[in-house]
Amino acid sequence: MTDDTRPPHEGPPATGNPAPQPNLPSSASRWTPITPTTPPLLDPPKPCEPHPSCKGPTKPSANLDCLDELIASQTRGDADREQAAKWKAELEDLLKRAQAASQVYTRGEYDDLVKTWIEQDETIAHLSARLACLVPGWRRVIECDVCPLLNELHYAEKWLYGDGTLYADVHDLYDLQYWHARDKQIKDRRLTRIESVLSAWTRPGPSVTIAATLKANRDLAAAISGLLDTDPSKGIYDLFFKLIPRHLAIAPPAAVAITRIDRDYTAFCTCDAGEADDCCGPDVGKLTLRQRLVGPLPYLIDPNEYFTVVTCIVQERFVPAREAAWKAETDLAALTARIASLVAQLGPAWPTTFETSVKAAIRSE
Repeated sequence: MTDDTRPPHEGPPATGNPAPQPNLPSSASRWTPITPTTPPLLDPPKPCEPHPSCKGPTKPSANLDCLDELIASQTRGDADREQAAKWKAELEDLLKRAQAASQVYTRGEYDDLVKTWIEQDETIAHLSARLACLVPGWRRVIECDVCPLLNELHYAEKWLYGDGTLYADVHDLYDLQYWHARDKQIKDRRLTRIESVLSAWTRPGPSVTIAATLKANRDLAAAISGLLDTDPSKGIYDLFFKLIPRHLAIAPPAAVAITRIDRDYTAFCTCDAGEADDCCGPDVGKLTLRQRLVGPLPYLIDPNEYFTVVTCIVQERFVPAREAAWKAETDLAALTARIASLVAQLGPAWPTTFETSVKAAIRSE
């Protein structure tokens, strides 16, 4: 853009250490693409050597691996075609939603929303300073009463998912099946995160969602302000875990307006750390538990950049993540079918089957 039509940010920031705000889309040169994972290799059983007295060629055993792969590839081919048709319909629906959202996310709407956000930013900054003055031990309350409860949720996730690292060695097909099951879980969780961000940006659209959030924030700020006159400590949770995070989640990038809320009012519960992935602007990475209390929200970005952001998320994150999740699902299904086939081979009827095979295989001398 050549014309700067941003609403003015009246006066300098109230803090020299402003709280974090959303990012502009980053340079494509530093994007980290979604790359495929490779399962560890499982060596086949060591071939049994024929006895030296055996004459002539032995009867070749059935190449079950080859047959299984042939069946699996045919099954995957049919499933891939069905899935491709479903994905095409999903992308068409996503495009329609984005187009509808862009029709109401106009320059005038954007300017009004930024103006309202700046006004609320000053209100919330003053509200934060006022509560900190009335409750000098506000940080101790958060760190000693709230953070331990958040840490319990953090521990639960670590117990369930660890750091997401898959082991490198497998010793049998059940090990490999478990690897694929974990790989599928990881990819499914990533896809769900990306889908939730896309939904926030396209359903019903930035202007509608941000306007509703600004209204909710205005009402919550008024409620907290009322508490400060009676029992200010009761406003700690609503201010620091709901109002400020929600307000900063919809903030414009700092290039448009710098928040007056000090970073000190956002830096606590440090055990709760996420893994940001904001190459397109919105963060589609592993959110902190505090971020998940608010959930994904669109933020105030120039209407001319709206389609750029949505298209980037779709191309760079959603489509690769969806394809990776689908591959993980089909790979797990194929391996599970192979295990079932081998289990059946060793089922209760194997002595009878073996006897029949032996009688057919014995040669006349």
